[in-house]
Amino acid sequence: VLISFLGLSHGKASAQDVKTDSLPSNITTHVDKTIIPSDSIIAAKDTLAQLTISEINEKKSREAMEDIFLLTAYMEGFSSRVYSCGVRSTVGYGSTWIKLGQRVPRRMKPISQEQGKEFFLRHMEEQVLPFLKYINKELSKEQLIAVCSYMYNSGGGGLTGYTLSGRQFKEPSAFLQAINGGEDDYTCAMHMLESHVSGRKVAWGLFKRRWVE
Repeated sequence: VLISFLGLSHGKASAQDVKTDSLPSNITTHVDKTIIPSDSIIAAKDTLAQLTISEINEKKSREAMEDIFLLTAYMEGFSSRVYSCGVRSTVGYGSTWIKLGQRVPRRMKPISQEQGKEFFLRHMEEQVLPFLKYINKELSKEQLIAVCSYMYNSGGGGLTGYTLSGRQFKEPSAFLQAINGGEDDYTCAMHMLESHVSGRKVAWGLFKRRWVE
């Protein structure tokens, strides 16, 4: 389900409102209409109450991982062969890493869609989810889909200003500062849109991606 950072918080959209006729034929959406017993909801709320904000955001992100993947597949497409994207070699669904510490080489055998998804999931696990600890506000599922997509594309360090080891190398992005500063959703989304420049030029692909997010 492709919903922006503004998502459901303003009542502007719901999963049922999302039009899917513009999606590629190989991308499907689905609305889960399962009725959850009230006691299960209470138990889930009790469990969440015992978690930190960081843990809650990570839990929600894991639960939304398939939606994050659908958004990535929609924006990136799939390439079985390595291609150059800026200064990085890229393959699959926009992956520049095979695993932590191993960049996609300039030459490698063509990969399958299953391998491409494996690269995506490993990247999310190793280089996106760890950076959620720098967000001090509980986000909705839709907002986390947008934030995780942003970090998959721009790097966790691009959002937070920190390396995986915890070393700060720059100020947090204006986007993260807006989230942690308690700005309204619209203001946060506008700061996210600022990240669409590559090589001092407007990258229209990035601009489109930011609007979708």
